[in-house]
Amino acid sequence: MDKTIKGSMGFRLIRYVGERRLRALLSFFFLRQCVLALFAEFPWWGGQANDLVNWSLLIVLVMEMLPMVNAWLLRCAQMVLLLLIVIAASNYRPVWFALDTLDDWGNLVYENFWQLHPLIWFALGSWIAFLFFNWWMKARWRAGLATLGTVLVLAIWDAAGSGDLWQEAVLVVLCGLLLIIISQLARIRRRNPAAWAGIMEQPSALLLTLGILAVAVVVPGFLMPAVQPLIPERQLVYKYSEDGSAPAYGQISPLREEKEDGETNSGYNRQDDQLGGDFETDDTPVFRVTSTQQSYWRGETLSYYTGEGWEKSAVDLQANLIPIVPGGQLAGDPRFHTELLQTAAVRQTFQMLEANEAYSVLFGAYPMGRIVSLEDGTEAWDEGRLHWSARQGEVRWSSSPGGTAYPQSYTVESEVPVVDPEGLKKASPPAQPADFSEYLQLPETIPERVRLLAEELAAQSASAYETAEKLRQYLRVTYPYTTRPQSAAEGGSGDFVDAFLFEIKEGYSDYYSTAMAVLSRAAGIPSRWVKGYATGELSSATLGSASEPAVFTVTRSDAHSWTELYFEGYGWIPFEATAGFEMPLFLRQNAVEDEDGLAVELLEETQARQEPAGWNKGRVAVAVIGGAGILVLLLAAWLLRRRMAEAFPLLSLRRREKEPRRQVAAEYHRFVRLLKKAGTRPEQNETAREVIERLESGGTSLFGPAAQELLELFERAQYSDRQVTAEEGARAVSIVNEMKKRMQQIHRSRRGSIWTDSGKTEDIPGKG
Repeated sequence: MDKTIKGSMGFRLIRYVGERRLRALLSFFFLRQCVLALFAEFPWWGGQANDLVNWSLLIVLVMEMLPMVNAWLLRCAQMVLLLLIVIAASNYRPVWFALDTLDDWGNLVYENFWQLHPLIWFALGSWIAFLFFNWWMKARWRAGLATLGTVLVLAIWDAAGSGDLWQEAVLVVLCGLLLIIISQLARIRRRNPAAWAGIMEQPSALLLTLGILAVAVVVPGFLMPAVQPLIPERQLVYKYSEDGSAPAYGQISPLREEKEDGETNSGYNRQDDQLGGDFETDDTPVFRVTSTQQSYWRGETLSYYTGEGWEKSAVDLQANLIPIVPGGQLAGDPRFHTELLQTAAVRQTFQMLEANEAYSVLFGAYPMGRIVSLEDGTEAWDEGRLHWSARQGEVRWSSSPGGTAYPQSYTVESEVPVVDPEGLKKASPPAQPADFSEYLQLPETIPERVRLLAEELAAQSASAYETAEKLRQYLRVTYPYTTRPQSAAEGGSGDFVDAFLFEIKEGYSDYYSTAMAVLSRAAGIPSRWVKGYATGELSSATLGSASEPAVFTVTRSDAHSWTELYFEGYGWIPFEATAGFEMPLFLRQNAVEDEDGLAVELLEETQARQEPAGWNKGRVAVAVIGGAGILVLLLAAWLLRRRMAEAFPLLSLRRREKEPRRQVAAEYHRFVRLLKKAGTRPEQNETAREVIERLESGGTSLFGPAAQELLELFERAQYSDRQVTAEEGARAVSIVNEMKKRMQQIHRSRRGSIWTDSGKTEDIPGKG
């Protein structure tokens, strides 16, 4: 047996690594595949979070591979190392000031702790997930359940998402199978040492069995015929999950149905004057945006509502177009007053991915401040292909026949508005109402119930901004999102908005944005309809900053429309009314103005650190400090529990002293439970003497005379009429404690290996 084991390098390596380390290593690779799949499907988490998760898992793994130390000390060391990594990644700067009041304590905790947000949650979450998963995979059934569940989730993501996750799924299956095998081998070693010794005598048989199992699992997977996916694209699952209007399983219609003319009703160049119909999903890339901030990419503005769609008003058609000068600032419309508006600079570079696609405008975050550069810029400027429409906020492009095509790359700078809800609530009506008549226009044929709905929703509002928010929330909550709404022609209404609100009651962005604009006008708020593209899919490793801009890939399916409302002193503010969509906005929250009058603290809506209602830093300080103090006291009490029990007997958690005769019997049964854990299971019909004699006949020196002494005490307590003394009861406790300590020492000496020689004199012999 020794030659066979020593001759196998793999077995020697496995023996050195041990069950605990092997399980930790496989758990790491299992979780690593899950992390890869997670960040592949949700890249908006960012590369920094991905790196932090990977480093956290690796650090925990390395510390788990160290020689066994006190579990509490190991966990504390892991937490300290993770905290140091988060501090380094967060560029943490300690904050300290005088603590005179309770609020000072709250501010101290707040200013220090929130510097680590949100990275601290990724690190702690990874740590807790590793420890829980490592514990969960100890049992065979739990390992099998985790493997099966993970593979099913990866299969769904692979079918519905844009990534290819089959490699992660294969590695998950491999790690899961190995964890199940390790759990089973450890179970055999503990409960049936004789069978384990037989396995170790012929390790090649074990390897052959494992090889056959692997082939039986993997080969059928390669031989299985391909099947068509039964799960809708990510576009349907991701964007429509909020209202549950995605197609039902087994009733999925084609996602890209060709029309008679060969084109699909998808993308930016849809008919604006005849809204409605199905929105066919099309993931063909349109352009790639490198930006310091995620945003909606604004295109055209329309203000004349016909009852069926949108057109440019007569005033818009007659608007003066200003040729754009390279690098020059784009002037604003003097009718629009924005003296109260604060903005944040956002720089974007667009790279077109469709060579044959042409647009009448350049896209960018609203409002654009200047055009920085174009590909073939000199020729484009000289030919006068770019013009600025201040009243519509559009940069228009005109291609010459056979001449300059649409630019394949350009860079723009925008001054994105910082939304100030409190200030907008105080905004007054336009100073010159006549200048905004086109933005309050409604067709005479619009049904009265549309106006009544707007008046009803605005009845209890104290300001135009509150009315706008009520309209927006009403549309988002009341109407489900779908790309295949019923046809407006099926209803009796001749108005697009009326049909959406009262008959169809479902739709996509054109339905919501048009209804938002019309209802706002009916409530007396100037509005205009905007179309462009939603943010797109984050395809870089960062969320975007001035130093590390993010990259977004925009497809035809990201074509989108929204509404802009006018507020005196702030100008045009965008509103997103479509259910399931969130427009990236800057919010002004308790901002402090610097020397230039700009807001110092600007928080983005989709990534903002929102403080809950009733936030009180003093209470948070009490909760955090008090909770930490309680945890420290509980930990100290657990570590010093024995000394506390000796010093304060009344505080002891141990059970009260038993009557000596019962105590001896209880200690013998505790000894039997220890034997069961070691792999020796006494038969129900075996007496105590037969159990001890079987142990001694096995030639073990683990217990020695102590087992015989315990047997004599047990038989005296059970069968003798002589009174058992308290000293004898205490002696039984002492004997079993010594046996337990001896077994723990043997167990710790072997913990580094699940492959041990069962023939050693220190082993507890199995039955038979």
